Amino acid sequence: MPQNSVILVILGLVAVLGVVWALTLANERKRRDAIAAKALEMGLRFAEDAAYFVESAPPFKLFSRGRRRKARNLLSGSRSGIDITIADYQFTVSSGKNSHTHRQTICLLRARGTELPHCFLRREVALLDAIGERLGGQDIDFPEDPDFSRAFVLQGADPEATRRLFGGAVRTHLMRHAGTRIELEAGGDALLLHRGGRVKPDELRELLEHAAEAFRLLRQG
Repeated sequence: MPQNSVILVILGLVAVLGVVWALTLANERKRRDAIAAKALEMGLRFAEDAAYFVESAPPFKLFSRGRRRKARNLLSGSRSGIDITIADYQFTVSSGKNSHTHRQTICLLRARGTELPHCFLRREVALLDAIGERLGGQDIDFPEDPDFSRAFVLQGADPEATRRLFGGAVRTHLMRHAGTRIELEAGGDALLLHRGGRVKPDELRELLEHAAEAFRLLRQG
């Protein structure tokens, strides 16, 4: 290929990347502005850059994954003695020469005086989790609720305490989200919930209500 053609191809690629980058920035600004407006509507404070959150987050699984951990578009406040944090959280996982950045909108709730046993719940992946169980992976099942047991993997530092914690009302609430990429982790005074990806600004209230109801039911248990 002639040298001039090579230069034109390179310039074309640079131009395309520039357009993609500009569109990405524009979409992120649009998302930021929509979330800021939603925070005002929900009576919560908004912070675009929330680097401090990563340092103060509880020792949950999500916050120990990968590297380049960041939080942005953070909403915070309190209701009925519960501290609320909602944020766009991301981390990067590298494997050899490849890397992938995971992004999710998280809802973290904390209530002083609450002492929940540590537990972790996620969607069950039938084949992979069946192999995992055979290799010694933990999955707390409920013989009286096979649908829930098939839908989710549930783990806990104290299996019996976790089984008692996830009573019928908790399981019924969570089954409304069976088949989604929901992850829930709780322990001590905190609960963390996300859906495996970023939610739209108009879905932030729904995410908070989902997490708040799960937290309420777990605390009652």
